[in-house]
This record gives sequence, structure tokens and C-alpha cells, in this order.
Amino acid sequence: MSDQNAPDTVRAALDALPAGIENIILDIANNGGGWNSVTYQLMAIMTNNTFADHSMNPFDGSVSSYYITSDYNAYDQFNWFVLTSPVSYSASSSLAAMAKEAGIPIIGLDAGGGASSVQLVQPFGGSIFVMSSNNVNSIRIFNEETQEYEYFSIEYGVEVDYEIIDFLNDDDLIAAINDILSQEPATE
Repeated sequence: MSDQNAPDTVRAALDALPAGIENIILDIANNGGGWNSVTYQLMAIMTNNTFADHSMNPFDGSVSSYYITSDYNAYDQFNWFVLTSPVSYSASSSLAAMAKEAGIPIIGLDAGGGASSVQLVQPFGGSIFVMSSNNVNSIRIFNEETQEYEYFSIEYGVEVDYEIIDFLNDDDLIAAINDILSQEPATE
């Protein structure tokens, strides 16, 4: 997510695909993070629907949700999947959490985590240091029992919907996609 040109690169790759492609895996398995602005742009490529970015403050228990819409025309003619691994960290974990909540299946191995945004601090004297903030990226899950949403930090990762140990094996990826698609209810 550190490459600000990633959304343009993804769009160009999608535009170059031959006709007949139905399934796309956004591979962030080796992405160590970067900018949340890039995650928003990548989400807007996958869906025209409004998507959410959640955070919580572990010190006072406050939570916030930001709902993001885009003017992009999403490539929503595809069945999207996001591939993660323990190396998927920070903004990559945020992307996995947003995609998961938006109903885009997460495959591979659980994302690595890293949920707190970075904050620059400049005390008197001119020194600058960087530290984690108390803004912790989260995933929001509806609790059927209490009929309320609960926020959970993604500091320790985002669970996959479908685990694939050898996610470099094309046959395993295809089998996972076929299994996921066979479980989803048909839409009219």
C-alpha cells in the first residue's frame, strides 16, 4: 500500500485482461502496509458500494466509523477475492478488514496485523519522533445476541474466510475460489 500508483497499476492490469475472466484475486500477501488512502482507492476498484473504515481508542473505549463512497467506476463485473498472509500488515490488514466487511472473501493465511496509525510528534527543541497513535484500526461485527455492533482491533490480524496454506499453488487458489463460489447463494 506504500505505492501511491498501485490503483492505476491495478486498473491498467484489469483493462488489459482478455474477455471471459470472471475471478480476480487482489494479492496483498507480501504487502507490508503503507497509506490508507491507497486502500480506499483499491476498495473503490472492487466495489461501487459504500464501504467502511472503523477505528477505536483502547484508552477511552470510543469508536468511530467512516463510510467511504467513490466516483470511480468499480470493476464489479468480477468476483473479487483478497489474498493475505502474516506479512500483510498495517494498511494491508485494514484493506482486508474493509473487504471482509464488504463481503469480499479473504483467502490465504490470516493477515499479520498492525492497526495503529503512525503519529509524528515534535516537542520543543526541534526533535521529531514517530510513535503509534491511539487510533486503532478495527473491524465491526454485528452481535446477534445483543443486537449491537462490536468493534475489534485488527492489531493481531484479520482472519481469512478460507485458509490456503500453499497460496502460491494455482490449483489450490482455483479450488478455493470454486469452493467459495459454490457456497454463496445465487443472486438474481
